[in-house]
Amino acid sequence: MQNPARAADRDFILASVHELLVETGEDWDRCTHRLRVLGRADTQGLFRAGHHCRPGDPYGPLLHAWTVLQNTYPCQDTATLHGLEEACLRSADLLPAHPAPWVTLLGLRRRLRRPVLEVFRVWEEAVRRDPWHREAYRQMLRYLSPDECGSKSAALDFVESARARMPANAPAAGLYLAVQTDLYHQALAQQGVHAILARQLWETHSARRALEHGVALWTDPDFLVHVAGPADLNMLAYALVEARRAKQAAEVFRLLDGTVSPWPWRFHGDPVDKFRYWQDLLL
Repeated sequence: MQNPARAADRDFILASVHELLVETGEDWDRCTHRLRVLGRADTQGLFRAGHHCRPGDPYGPLLHAWTVLQNTYPCQDTATLHGLEEACLRSADLLPAHPAPWVTLLGLRRRLRRPVLEVFRVWEEAVRRDPWHREAYRQMLRYLSPDECGSKSAALDFVESARARMPANAPAAGLYLAVQTDLYHQALAQQGVHAILARQLWETHSARRALEHGVALWTDPDFLVHVAGPADLNMLAYALVEARRAKQAAEVFRLLDGTVSPWPWRFHGDPVDKFRYWQDLLL
């Protein structure tokens, strides 16, 4: 029998989390950001329990899904993922204008390696509700990468198509620099001559353009106002470090003022240690 005090604590936490998500209103990007952060933090299975004990809460399945997607979790079998797919579709019925159920479903179908047309249909539902939703574009980019179900050309074509239409300060504005960073990491991971020549990727016309665009616009403190703006600035600082543009990287580190995001620093080990090393060296 469940301890009544523990059940009350769980219900209080779940109600508080629900309010935290509801209060984002129509800031869809912020809501999805909170779902991801909360899901990553739930290592005790609280949201799995909440998904079952609060069946009318449309955010419950989304929290559970992000927990499964981001943690080393005991229930990541195909049946669990299929069940969460159905739950996300029920959340979409309850939140018809919200992209978060579709972005969450996109993450699940990416994990299941579903066919590209099926995945694109889910992505289209998300961006129909929020045209420049950061997580929707990042999930699609990862799916189209050569590490998953796509190729280098598929990822670049997707990014080029989006960049031609995207406002410079959209939440997904970091997409072009993200694909350049992914290509750099893929080259490093191959070792041998590919790893030795990897840094030359930052000297290509497309990479230089992405870096110069970031330095010119993103270093204005009022430019990147979306919730993951600091994560995009971390990506820019990292890319400038790897491209050996120390003076420009120092400018971004000053703007970040010690705010660290795990990616892309974690590619080289502990992200905080890597960030602090370059911050201390450059500043």
